[in-house]
Amino acid sequence: MLINGYKVIALCISKVHENESYTFIEALNKQAVSKGYRLFVYNVCTDLYQGTSHEKGEASVFELIDFEAIDALLIYEERIFNKKLMAKLVRKGALKGIPVITIGDSIEGSISIQFDYRVGFEKVVRHVVEDHKLTNIHFIGGSKGNSFSQDRQDVVKKVLAENGIPFDEKTMVSYGNFWSGPTQTAVENLIQKEKLPQAIICVNDYTAITACNVLKNHGYFVPRDIVVTGYDGVDEIMFSHPQITSCLNDYNDLATKIMEIISGDKKEELSKQSYYIGGNLIAAESCGCPERTQISAWEYIESRNNRFHGLQEMNRVFTELSAKIQICERLEDTVEYYYSNIYISDMCCLINKTCIDKTVNPAQHPEGQSFEDTMLLLFDTENKGKSISEISGKDIIPGIEKIISKKVPVIFSALNVSDIPFGYVCFHYGEGNISKFDKIPQIVNFLNNAIGGYRNMRYQHYLADRIEEMYRTDALTGLYNRTGFMAAFHEMQNNPIDKECSYTVMLTDLDGLKNINDTYGHGEGDNAIYQVAKALKRICPEGTLGVRYGGDEMLAVWKGIYDAKKLQALMEKELADYNRTSGKPYQVSASTGVYIADDSREMDFEKLLRKADEQMYKEKEAKKAKRNI
Repeated sequence: MLINGYKVIALCISKVHENESYTFIEALNKQAVSKGYRLFVYNVCTDLYQGTSHEKGEASVFELIDFEAIDALLIYEERIFNKKLMAKLVRKGALKGIPVITIGDSIEGSISIQFDYRVGFEKVVRHVVEDHKLTNIHFIGGSKGNSFSQDRQDVVKKVLAENGIPFDEKTMVSYGNFWSGPTQTAVENLIQKEKLPQAIICVNDYTAITACNVLKNHGYFVPRDIVVTGYDGVDEIMFSHPQITSCLNDYNDLATKIMEIISGDKKEELSKQSYYIGGNLIAAESCGCPERTQISAWEYIESRNNRFHGLQEMNRVFTELSAKIQICERLEDTVEYYYSNIYISDMCCLINKTCIDKTVNPAQHPEGQSFEDTMLLLFDTENKGKSISEISGKDIIPGIEKIISKKVPVIFSALNVSDIPFGYVCFHYGEGNISKFDKIPQIVNFLNNAIGGYRNMRYQHYLADRIEEMYRTDALTGLYNRTGFMAAFHEMQNNPIDKECSYTVMLTDLDGLKNINDTYGHGEGDNAIYQVAKALKRICPEGTLGVRYGGDEMLAVWKGIYDAKKLQALMEKELADYNRTSGKPYQVSASTGVYIADDSREMDFEKLLRKADEQMYKEKEAKKAKRNI
């Protein structure tokens, strides 16, 4: 399916803010755009390794993938540790007949592309042994029994054997646990021996950097006295002294191979289900090769510091903003706060409509889809100032044509509290700058806290109102109970505007309740009481204060003068209509007394009740007299 003339690739990945993910996305997007594709990235801010409820909510972002609209599905399996979920996505893609590619271990139904770490590491070892002609080699691995470490140890053994150099694991292998402390111990043990090896081949770059530092502290110079190499191509090797010889995974090669498969280029080479990408050797000073272009450590540290302090400041602003949003009275007020924040740009936020329903418990999520068919566009920085609007869930985001014309990856992250998803946010940053990607987890976390807190606060207010209503109202009739009525009545009395008004007071008493209870049961008696209360509410004007004052007595007070006989006739009609259609073996009837208080001095409750009761008693006597005729 084409969107504005472009085919769409969906990429499932974690932690887009980290260097590895960012570098890959940048390389893939460049390749995709060059071939007429656009890249949609479905991001989780954690790698889903722990299996927590929060991760379940994060993973709901993959439900946004429209398999009818995409032309290929990529899953960065090495960065998402939920095999079951990834397998489910592969099956969905396969059912739609679109190419499904996993980057990492193969999942049934997908094409696998992997970095061949053995091939890359072998390039480093061969460079030391065959190019520099060194024969006395020592290998510092990770931890004993670790598969990555063992694979690289096997590569060392293989290359040495091919060059006629014997390998003795007891004397030629140490373990540095992939980090500095154990590596320091391993190198110091080597120094204590009578003679250093010609080269130390390290399992990764951090091990190599530590080895160089330990040797330097003991008066040895790399590479004059001993060669040291690493593996991984981390940033730090570019400004270490000496620069470390290593191997770098080439994301451009990875992106090229992916686009060849997706676009069908070089079809004769694409008949397999697994492909391997070798790393590129980075020869540098630590093995005796010429120095590469020097990177300023100061500039690198300054850049990292700026990113770090920028995120700290952003977190401070977002914490304050989140606290303000959570106590907003209206959703519209939250939008104003969003737009006032300088860190929010090139993005939009959509939430489920239930987010504004204060009666919905935020801690509960109905079974089924995480995102509703109609979403609320909370804010969109492409159209600042527009009010909250509705958007079809099928459209995903507003103005998609304009956004994809920017030739940037479109990144989605789910919004959730615990495992309850309630919306999502879309980023479409227009510049290739990792500092913008740094903001993504902070913004997602901020929106989770702010909107989630707003929802919780509204629900708490709703519950408080419900509790208050239960305290003030009668459960059977829905009218005030005595406590609630007296509070509302005193408020009416003390209202300066209402003091100049006349009032109508109507007292209603159910006829024959004892007979209904005795003959048909108390359940039917309750029904009769309910029907009288229902009729009373229907004939009274808006703003009436109604109370169930006794077992079968109900009182209503409202502003204005109403004709007593008309009210009594309306009550009789309401109950007659009910009796005609109820199918009950008894008739529901009531006697009413109406009293008009046209002087504010008469607004004494006991007096009003007594006056209305007198009128009601007169009607009861009139009914008895009528029956006796």
